[in-house]
Amino acid sequence: RGLGDVYKRQGHDRAGEKKMKKLLVLFPGVGYSTARPLLYYAKRMGQEKGYEVLELEYRRMPEHPFDNLKETAKTVCACAEAWAEHVDWEKYDKIAFVSKSVGTVAAGFLTRRLAETGRCVQIVNLFLTPIEPTLKYLTEAKNGTKMGSSQIVFSGTADQWMEPELLADFCRKHGIEHHAYAGGNHSIETGHVLRDVEIAKEIVGFYEQLL
Repeated sequence: RGLGDVYKRQGHDRAGEKKMKKLLVLFPGVGYSTARPLLYYAKRMGQEKGYEVLELEYRRMPEHPFDNLKETAKTVCACAEAWAEHVDWEKYDKIAFVSKSVGTVAAGFLTRRLAETGRCVQIVNLFLTPIEPTLKYLTEAKNGTKMGSSQIVFSGTADQWMEPELLADFCRKHGIEHHAYAGGNHSIETGHVLRDVEIAKEIVGFYEQLL
């Protein structure tokens, strides 16, 4: 079906090995690719744990994505919806989404859409630095099912693209597990290398627990 145009396959099963079918989908940010630390180690952890790993790619993004978040959100959701039609969701026993920045909008949208259609098992969601259009997807889906069997939000207290207190208050109000890192920017980096490595290690620890 020419799926290479839409996503990259990163996981491989060993021949003849019978095991649970697991899928990990990575939703990158605009400038935060899957080669950057938090997504790179999510990919590595998924591969280590036997997941098939797919990466969503965006097409025809607005020229200045953060200047028009409404249009950006619409674009990434359209990309996710088109891409999802090529995935056989029903064949997986476990599904996890790790998303970053504008990718959290696409991940939230797709989680809700799949929950509404009942096409797959519940999804484990790890949202890295969500932006404001993501918030509506962090609550329960319209059909009353939770957005995921596990749902965790990670952010920095110096995020320039999401008001830190707004996100913190929202997560408290809706009972969403939220880890905010002091001084972390939109990449959850503080400018201090050793501290940034500590933060990344802690987040990767959640990958190890949840994947």
